[in-house]
Amino acid sequence: MMAPTGEYFISSLLEKIYFINFASYYVSDFFWIRTTSDIKMLVFHHTITLFLIFSCAVVARPVLGMSIMVLHDWGDAFLYMGKIATYLQKQKWADFSFYTFAILFFYFRIFGLATVIWAMFKEPNNQTHHVKLYRAAETAVGFLYCCHIIWAYQILRVVYKILNKTSNPHDSRSDEGEKPKEN
Repeated sequence: MMAPTGEYFISSLLEKIYFINFASYYVSDFFWIRTTSDIKMLVFHHTITLFLIFSCAVVARPVLGMSIMVLHDWGDAFLYMGKIATYLQKQKWADFSFYTFAILFFYFRIFGLATVIWAMFKEPNNQTHHVKLYRAAETAVGFLYCCHIIWAYQILRVVYKILNKTSNPHDSRSDEGEKPKEN
């Protein structure tokens, strides 16, 4: 399933473009990291993610890398749509986008990534080159999952506040110094 493609990274042109685009996003996001309220966590997360992108290429496991990338950030489109809707003062669109993001976060990053981790450890170890790097990448996936568990807890806290009418849906990671609007 996620076995190496031999000694070389073999994938389609579109997959290579996706790898490069994904890596470029995380490198460029370091320039905006100061806009978050939890800089240490995001630096840790981005560093692990970049390590995984490059190590999956070096150990020639494109399926593993693609699986992690797709599960890891696909739902973020709704997070960014929610931010744009908030800036445009379209609260219903923003609410829908943030709720959708939260649901997809749990489905992809918690459940989906757990299935990738399970598959990594279930399949036989047939890594013939860069074995230590692959072991480090396996460990990094575990650290990435821990980041997601922490964020899942934070999302659940925000959902609890929303259900109790003490807060509006929003991305709290970029709230430093801002107070959410009360109903």
